[in-house]
Amino acid sequence: EYETLSDLNELAEATDGLSNADMEKLGAVVMLAEPKSAAQIKNLAESLDLFDFAPGAHSPAEYGRYMIQQSGHFDYDENLDAFYDYEKYGTERMNEEDGMFTDRGYIAYKGYTSMEEVMNGSQSSHMEMGGISPPQKRDTRKCVSYFAKEKNMRKKRLLQWTAALLCAVILSACGGAPAEADYTCTVSISCATILDNMDQCAESKKELVPADGVILPPTEVAFAEGESAFDVLQRVCRDNGIHLESKFTPVYNSAYIQGIHNIYEFDVGKLSGWMYAVNDWFPNYGCSLYQVQDGDVIRWVYTCDLGADVGGGQAAGDGQQGGAST
Repeated sequence: EYETLSDLNELAEATDGLSNADMEKLGAVVMLAEPKSAAQIKNLAESLDLFDFAPGAHSPAEYGRYMIQQSGHFDYDENLDAFYDYEKYGTERMNEEDGMFTDRGYIAYKGYTSMEEVMNGSQSSHMEMGGISPPQKRDTRKCVSYFAKEKNMRKKRLLQWTAALLCAVILSACGGAPAEADYTCTVSISCATILDNMDQCAESKKELVPADGVILPPTEVAFAEGESAFDVLQRVCRDNGIHLESKFTPVYNSAYIQGIHNIYEFDVGKLSGWMYAVNDWFPNYGCSLYQVQDGDVIRWVYTCDLGADVGGGQAAGDGQQGGAST
């Protein structure tokens, strides 16, 4: 979407006074809300209090720990730490919230109107209709004269450049197919093997397993040349609101998939975890290293027996489980 100079000016003004912590939070908010313009990012920046952010939280246990220990919502007693079930509490909150994990931490929306209305600035009209008129903002654009001081003009140009850069970076993280996407593949995610191993499944995870084991049915995904299986997985999970947690393993130069849909490795025994297959072949190297080809059918499957129950025993034996050599 084309950004006008006034949009960029307003975005710059909205973000100019934000602390580093608030900028980090804004980045997570943008990943959750997926704005399409600088104006929408500006409205989100002005509504950060409508979101709960747990920086650095990348699992239900870390989210629960942050909320109990650091959020200020509880009187935390370190002497009782052994009695807190952080994972259970984090999972219960997540089931009741509109939130997601991002590379910055966990972010959740707690407003009463839809995020779409927040991004479009509709909240002010709601307040006005309720008899509470928000204070009117001064239109600074009308106050800028041709003879403004050079110092202020330099600052304004710097803010415009920063806002444009921020807008470009932030919008690029919002998901959707890349602009140069010329190819398509099919991606699916299943944990059906758990259905035959419910006796081994962690009690807190049983309710997360779909009745048919299907987390994502076969879905067509657009991609650009050179993208990896990991790139495509990240996008399809983000676009469909599916939790995904991974870590980078430098030794193998690839991402390792720890959890999808809040179902993690070892949740169904010591041989359980996530694997991927391409056209029914299980690569014996990481998902960051496989470059997707046009027409590929990529299946992400949960194994309870180191790949033997999904047809990928040999690949898992070579260290492919988790989508990375281990």
